[in-house]
This record gives sequence, structure tokens and C-alpha cells, in this order.
Amino acid sequence: MRALGGVSAWSAPEGALRPHHLLNAARTLSRFDVVMTTPTLRTDAVAQMGRVGLPGYKWPHVTDRSRRYNLGRAARKYATHMRQPSGRASSEVPPTTAQVGRLVAMCEWDAVLFEFARVLAARRTAVYTSTS
Repeated sequence: MRALGGVSAWSAPEGALRPHHLLNAARTLSRFDVVMTTPTLRTDAVAQMGRVGLPGYKWPHVTDRSRRYNLGRAARKYATHMRQPSGRASSEVPPTTAQVGRLVAMCEWDAVLFEFARVLAARRTAVYTSTS
């Protein structure tokens, strides 16, 4: 939200984001020609990339390759900072309930903006699919 919410959102101290920052971010996002979310990337890309000169575009990968890549990086000798003391990859250790609770509380505005992005992406995909 900070990146789309303007200068005041970007420079606001932790915990200081407010509804007007969310509104600014939503307005900025709504001006994009293409809006996609990871869960629907495969269908959104095919429908929406024609708007930017790439009709019929197919996303080469979504999350599978990225996960394999990250786990491979965690396994390399130089990536010890990505491992737990047990040697297990940090990305394979689930967060505690308390950690999830803190993360959710810290990201509440981002969650609202993501929901807006999800709806915006779905509407644009529907419109671009019906017009092509």
C-alpha cells in the first residue's frame, strides 16, 4: 500500500497508515491498464496482456518454479542465512500462531487493497475476455 498510496503513505511511520492512504492507493491502482493477482494470474494474463500489446500472452510460470528456485537457493552452501539452526530451509518452517496474528494485524490495510485489486482484476479480465 505504501508504494501506491503516495508520498505520505511511503514516508508514514510504522502503524501510521490511515484510510486516506488506502483510498489514494486504490485510486492509483485503478489507473493501471492491467491489474492481476497471483491466484488468477494464468487467466488474467491471457485476457489482459492484449491491452499492452501482447494478445494471447501465456505466463511462463506462476509459483511452482519460484518455490523450487527458492528452496534450491536455501540449499546452497552460501545461503546459510536462509536456513534454521537445524539446517531446515527457513521457508519450510511455518510461522507460529502469534507470528501470524502480528503479521495479519500489521497488514490489514494491505489486505483491503488486495481485495480491491482482486475485484478489479476479475472485472477487467471479464471485460477484456468479452471484448476480444
